[in-house]
Amino acid sequence: LEQEWGYNPDNILVVPVSQSAQFQVLNRYAGQSSDISQYCTSATQIAISAKSEVAESLTEKSTVDAFYVDEHFHDLMELTFAEGNGFDPDQTANLGKSVLINQTMADIFQASLFDKITLNNQDFTIIGITNDFHHRDFFYPIKPAAFKLSDKETTRYISLKTLPNRVDKVNIEIAEIWKQEFPDELYVSQVQADVFDRFFSQSGMLIDVMNFTAVVAIMISGMGLFGLISLLIVARMKELSIRNVLGSTRAGNAMLIVRQFYWMIGISIVLGTLTNFKTFELIFEQVLQGSEITIGFAPYFLTSAIILGTLFLAVFYHIKQLSATNPIANLRME
Repeated sequence: LEQEWGYNPDNILVVPVSQSAQFQVLNRYAGQSSDISQYCTSATQIAISAKSEVAESLTEKSTVDAFYVDEHFHDLMELTFAEGNGFDPDQTANLGKSVLINQTMADIFQASLFDKITLNNQDFTIIGITNDFHHRDFFYPIKPAAFKLSDKETTRYISLKTLPNRVDKVNIEIAEIWKQEFPDELYVSQVQADVFDRFFSQSGMLIDVMNFTAVVAIMISGMGLFGLISLLIVARMKELSIRNVLGSTRAGNAMLIVRQFYWMIGISIVLGTLTNFKTFELIFEQVLQGSEITIGFAPYFLTSAIILGTLFLAVFYHIKQLSATNPIANLRME
């Protein structure tokens, strides 16, 4: 399965905080640690929590997922923009009535940069439109989403961007500091790259079942094809023996047999590939509720290669056996 997140979840550790003292401790650690390249705060977090708000324009009304973040959030998550930019850290005083929306929300409301939009009865100006990203797991279609600037007093999460492969080290260090500073509080953290583990676990089981079924089907098809070719060659043993006597080569005899299966195998591969492609497309659209999961063409190429390999293996095996046999013996049998 191939799937794009719409942002970069790698090397990000998210730590929930419930009091200002916890925020201060983590803020101090983030500023001093050489393993932290960047950090930000938020009241909600992509794929972890969001607030449901009602968005309205002159012509549309819809429920959207609202994320309350600071001005560094979009840089840390590496969100990309279709139009405009994110919150400017140098102009936070003027950003209270500004909002970022994703492409899905822009399409629903037919909104563009600097348009006005109402969220929970408050007017905001759109200063940026992000490309779509998954803020729920891949079983669900992308929903309209908006980013609003949060206050430090409402901070519930600190997101720490570490140097490559330092997330576990940072997590252990923070856990030790937490144990010393807040012995009565349970330390909880979330690696951003692991937020969709449930999805990958479930889809992994689905893939295992599908792979097992596919292997069994290919094995049965291969054995059936091998048997069919064997039967055909045995039925034409006299003809092939005569061709051997007249000087036909092993390759010539093989091509004579392959030609009989060329169109049949080719049409079967094309029809089978198209049928399976459409079937899986329907499954992902209906069963998985409009998710954007796709399957590459590699499985179809592999299956086609196995079928064609079985064809040539069966033909050349029997042709080799025929070449090692005295053609006169086969003619006497007939």
